[in-house]
Amino acid sequence: MKKLVIIDNDGGVDDAWAIFTILQDPNIDVLALTCVFGNTDLDNVCQNNLRLVAQFNRTEIPVCKGAGMPLVPTANGSPLPDNFQYFHGRNGFGDVELESLPNIPTLCQENAFFKLNTLVTKFKGQVTLVCLGPLTNIALTMKMYPEFAANIEAAYIMGGNYTAVTKPIISTTVHYL
Repeated sequence: MKKLVIIDNDGGVDDAWAIFTILQDPNIDVLALTCVFGNTDLDNVCQNNLRLVAQFNRTEIPVCKGAGMPLVPTANGSPLPDNFQYFHGRNGFGDVELESLPNIPTLCQENAFFKLNTLVTKFKGQVTLVCLGPLTNIALTMKMYPEFAANIEAAYIMGGNYTAVTKPIISTTVHYL
């Protein structure tokens, strides 16, 4: 039986390589690509995903639009930090001009949150999430559908940040008696 996978991603070059690799595995059935703001704006993420399914002749895979900004704004009230950089170029693909493809499909009608829950409910306990970008879509789906997390088989998360800098959120001091 094939492994059922949903790939939630933010449409950058690194995501394209991961999606390409997963699509090559005959033992994996990709149920959907869900798009989230991250490497580039949401419209570019969607276009990059649609381009990938067209390029790899996998137009049966739905591409669904998700969250267009982070859940928590920065201190300046903007959804982006002041020093935000488009690590993979403004279009997510290194700002390379790509030729148009004749068979690019359209976005699926359902938003990413609804599609995630629908598929995970339909294939209860069988779906693996591959999360390649910010986890905003996953967080929103969990908030809207409390049973969502209990219905997935597994989740793989490519966590990190483009600067590889971490900052502690809470500083604690431990006193020994």
